Amino acid sequence: MNIIVIGSNGRMGSTICSILSGSKHTVIGIDRHNTGILEGLLDRADLVIIATPFDATVKYLEHISSRVRCMELTSAKSAMNRFRDMVISIHPLFGPGSLADSEMRNIAFISDISPVDSFDLVQELFKGFAVIPMTAEEHDDLVSRIQVIPYIMSILAEQLCTPVDLSTRSRRILDSLAAICNEQNRTVLMDTIVRNPFSIRVLKDIEEKLNKLGGEIYDRCSNNWIQH
Repeated sequence: MNIIVIGSNGRMGSTICSILSGSKHTVIGIDRHNTGILEGLLDRADLVIIATPFDATVKYLEHISSRVRCMELTSAKSAMNRFRDMVISIHPLFGPGSLADSEMRNIAFISDISPVDSFDLVQELFKGFAVIPMTAEEHDDLVSRIQVIPYIMSILAEQLCTPVDLSTRSRRILDSLAAICNEQNRTVLMDTIVRNPFSIRVLKDIEEKLNKLGGEIYDRCSNNWIQH
């Protein structure tokens, strides 16, 4: 197959190109430096993989999905329902830093958006990966637990971290948590949070736990003050 990867220089696009580079397929990368050649390549393409942030992905799908088979990789699937049966919808649940870990080589296949005959193609393209079928709603619920929560906690850790001269193991863990959002494309990270319909549930749960913790701290501090 002739495969075009749009966003080939990005974090996920370059990873996809790396995965497919050893296959029998011809892979052509498209990014900001050569977008002008895309139009001339579409007629010869068997598949276009779009590895861009959500808004850019939607624009590409609106423009080319009626002309060539497309695959999208966004992390918010309920918002992709408008392209049901028009696009192969997957979400690679790994990045360049976790690709070497066999336990993390998982790909969500969105069964109620993707055409019925596309599951085998995804398995063929990503040999050695676990391709897991799920609905868009099941996907977004799962992602709220495995990505939205870590991303929100990472943003908080990043904002709360201040320079220190002396480190501890706890502080190193906090720094590692803050690094999660620094390693991600910020637009993709925020898309993952903002476009997930379960994010409000996550935020309310965090707020409830913070309020409970805050009450315990306040009560204990007050008791300590009275005792002194």
